Amino acid sequence: MSTSITTHTTASLNELTLATITAINNHFANMVGSKITKRFGTKPVAIKKCLINQAEFNSQFPSKETIEKVVKKVVDEVVKEELEAQVVEIPVAKSTKEKESRFDMSAILTCVGVTTAKEGSIEWLIVEAITHAGIVQDVVARIVGNYERPRSEKNVDTAFAIRKIKRLIKKGRVTLTK
Repeated sequence: MSTSITTHTTASLNELTLATITAINNHFANMVGSKITKRFGTKPVAIKKCLINQAEFNSQFPSKETIEKVVKKVVDEVVKEELEAQVVEIPVAKSTKEKESRFDMSAILTCVGVTTAKEGSIEWLIVEAITHAGIVQDVVARIVGNYERPRSEKNVDTAFAIRKIKRLIKKGRVTLTK
């Protein structure tokens, strides 16, 4: 497979993106020992600098075949880098299965003192669930089945219920016994 590209012209560089021109320029600059440029402010400046480095490179390696190979390699690398940059990773949805918790679901919850929770709040629902069924698994099932998050479209799941129970344990309003 032969390539007909021997050198870049102003017109051919003008069709490329600024990032591609910068990569081509840096490759030529590296070959001739010039300063590498991170990025150019404008396209005309990038084209001018690229053509200067290319001319220097061409004067060192006058063989047409050598130039074609190097230019093809640079263009292939730049195209490959641009294609890799365009690849968008789509996050994989997490499994809808409930994840296992390290929280002991067979433990018993008890209320500490009198709670003054507002009726309808998550704390009130947890206290009510503890008075009816003190086992963590039953309390979590009541929360998941009976509670809706205020000002949120998210579903109430086991992880949410366990986080709220842990918060009450941390506050000292509920105790956990095995």
